[in-house]
Amino acid sequence: MSNQTVTADTILKVMYPNEQYDFGNEYNPGASTFIPNCSGIYSLIASIQFDVAEGVLEDYRVRIIIRVNGVDVARDNDFFTSIDLDFDNDIAVSTIIQLNAGDIVEVFIDSSETGDIMNEPATTRFEGAKISNTIDNCPPYHQSINYCY
Repeated sequence: MSNQTVTADTILKVMYPNEQYDFGNEYNPGASTFIPNCSGIYSLIASIQFDVAEGVLEDYRVRIIIRVNGVDVARDNDFFTSIDLDFDNDIAVSTIIQLNAGDIVEVFIDSSETGDIMNEPATTRFEGAKISNTIDNCPPYHQSINYCY
């Protein structure tokens, strides 16, 4: 995966094209969508490493969003000062949420300054895990665990 460029003040879908594992075959790395096969309670974690563009000398913010079916369900808005400009900044968001089979989970980012999402598996990653069943037709052994970067 190459770095993903984020244009200032533009919402961009974050791509996580490298699958580490996907026990339920619920993650599409080409589209970077997580679509659960079974309803249940899920833990979702998304993070990115953001490197602001050269020449930025002012404070800026970066927001990361988890959306389900196009609706924001979790987001984090981090602010960075000019002191932070020599560092890549890590932004993360997580939630525990009830998902229905077929829901579409995606991650988005926007920033007040142009920069890059760095291809760094330790910090740019998506994780989804089913932690509890709800009443549905899924077998009791169904387990969903995904890790992508």
